[in-house]
Amino acid sequence: MRRSSSFATILLLAAPLAAPGSTVAGQRLAYALPSPATAAYQLTDNTSMTISGSPMGPMEFTGGSTFNYALTFAAGGDGVRVSAELSAFEAQMNSPMGPQVLSQTLAGVASGFEVLLAGRGLADIVTESRRADGELPILVDPHAVLFPTLPGGDAGTGDAWVDTVTVGVGEGGERVVVLTYTLEGEATHDGRPHLRIAVSGESRLTMAEQGASMDLTGSESGYYLWDTERGLMALAELSRSHEGRMTAPDGTSVRIEFTATTRITMEN
Repeated sequence: MRRSSSFATILLLAAPLAAPGSTVAGQRLAYALPSPATAAYQLTDNTSMTISGSPMGPMEFTGGSTFNYALTFAAGGDGVRVSAELSAFEAQMNSPMGPQVLSQTLAGVASGFEVLLAGRGLADIVTESRRADGELPILVDPHAVLFPTLPGGDAGTGDAWVDTVTVGVGEGGERVVVLTYTLEGEATHDGRPHLRIAVSGESRLTMAEQGASMDLTGSESGYYLWDTERGLMALAELSRSHEGRMTAPDGTSVRIEFTATTRITMEN
């Protein structure tokens, strides 16, 4: 099980690809020191959320953010040490109170981080990306989406593997996702062959903080493109849908529904 930290509370929200090939010969899907030992990624997240059943009537929130990370890889023990610098950030949020452009200081969503990779994926999180006191409706974690779990050895078309990712939410909550990865086949991206890996899963988000509680369940789906030449994830798109209820300290509750899409692109 992998565990990462997230923003403080969701309560404050208020390139076409070639079709997968029919067959793929055995491929070694494992992390190793890439060459060159640097990479740049852009992570874009868009979320919409509806709260219904409150005395004020239905409320809708939308948020969007873009993170640019500069990564440096180095040998570290039996694995690979990755240092990620947040080189650029921008975000905006629309709520019943009106639109708002958020700076990194105000949003408090993420910063640079350092992790250790083993063959299958994350082995240790040396330095967390800062996600406490965040005000954006973002439930993805850069550690997890930039480094999806791999089988750690040879894999062929149709092979599948499973991982559980746990993301902390605030002081009293967590989001647990059981993900299934399936190697679908080959895809062409940027004129070169890649491997397309489908991902799907079921998740549950629970929270208990300052007398309030929340319980949401949902599903996730999407895909990764694995660059076999560089040994890194090159492109990904992940969608999530959750619904459930939030209960206030006085016992009143509201219904929450939200959807989100995250797109990750390796830029160099």
